[in-house]
Amino acid sequence: NLRVIKRTSASLTVDWQAPVSLNGPISYVVNYQVGSCIIVRFPGDNQQKTPGAVPPYTLSGLQPFTSYTVWVQAVNKEGSTTLTSASSNREKFKTITDAPSQPQQLRHMNTQSTSVCLQWRPPLHLNGVIAKYNIMLAKGRSVNPHSNKSLAVPITVEGNLINTTMTNLTELTWYSVWIVAVNVRETDGEQLTSPPSNVKEFGTTGGPRTTPRTVRSNVSDVSAVIKWESPLNVLG
Repeated sequence: NLRVIKRTSASLTVDWQAPVSLNGPISYVVNYQVGSCIIVRFPGDNQQKTPGAVPPYTLSGLQPFTSYTVWVQAVNKEGSTTLTSASSNREKFKTITDAPSQPQQLRHMNTQSTSVCLQWRPPLHLNGVIAKYNIMLAKGRSVNPHSNKSLAVPITVEGNLINTTMTNLTELTWYSVWIVAVNVRETDGEQLTSPPSNVKEFGTTGGPRTTPRTVRSNVSDVSAVIKWESPLNVLG
């Protein structure tokens, strides 16, 4: 009757029933496997002397959203000899989702007057199924994604995408952009957000949107001198 009674992203709490026939005081060995790696735990030195329920035991230090095969063996001693029972039923339990690590290698390309193409790589540690990416776009340069988060407008794309084209941008404008990945915890629906990716800056293209300012001329019989100030909206 091995079962899991509590799951977190980093632990599994299990309990089980003692053997019907103890044949002496017994202790337990808890085994769990992920991939080809088998780990053995010894839940303390307390010996059980009567049949019945066993206090729950927590396997900690586990990885999020990962399946583990767990089984238990009973151990008793006869003199200096250790006697181990057959193993319990082997059960597969899964830890729950956690926040992903940051998206990788964000870059921009094909910048136009009102659009830009963005590409990135998924997080190294997904810790679940990526539900969506929030693209954080802010006007200006040197925008800090931690202290200036309120300046950014989030744009959401599906979690299976690694590129998108952003449109409706303003011509001749500098932007800062970064992205975060979002998982959804299956137990309560809470959204778990990654740290921000690297920040990229880009400037949209386009011609001047205003005419030269303050045009002045000085004309003589043989020459003309013309002076002016640059347009206000110039990116380069």
